[in-house]
Amino acid sequence: MTINMHTDKQTHRGARTAAPDPTRAPAAGHLSALSAYLVEDRERLREQAPLAYGQIQQAPLPESARRQCLDVFQSWLLARFQDQTLEEILIMLGEMTPLEQTRAYREIVAKNKPIWLEEGRQREVQLVLRLLRRRLGKLTKAQQASVQSLPVDQLEDLTEALLDFSAAADLETWLAAHPAPQQTACDTAP
Repeated sequence: MTINMHTDKQTHRGARTAAPDPTRAPAAGHLSALSAYLVEDRERLREQAPLAYGQIQQAPLPESARRQCLDVFQSWLLARFQDQTLEEILIMLGEMTPLEQTRAYREIVAKNKPIWLEEGRQREVQLVLRLLRRRLGKLTKAQQASVQSLPVDQLEDLTEALLDFSAAADLETWLAAHPAPQQTACDTAP
């Protein structure tokens, strides 16, 4: 038995019968909706796909048929958008929220950003101290402490300036001209 998509009549060896039995081939009509999306304009398809996907989700189908239709539609979109991953297709269909847009992600970033920034600053301090030792030899504890107290922007400036240093006096002169800002009680509070 086949279904003629254009007339909604079932044929069995050429004989016409009544309208299709929805319990025998429930998905055929919904999958035929894909033919409207055989467009070359991918942006138009990207805009319309979520609507079609929603129609399949809301269609009066048994759950197994609905799941099959949705799977076919997702597979079809993967074939049409071969440069995208399944995750990107699911995001396009509204089935998945990008991680960056989730509340949990934003909370994790907000909580850990100060930690990550400080870890980055500490790595930069260690790099500047290594470069200074290589350029000038052993540094005094006071010089090391002064470098360690510098904010990131001054560390970057010092990294560039140290290329011109030839003696420890050059570092002392630079540090005197670029003192680290004084921390207040507010700066150190969590």
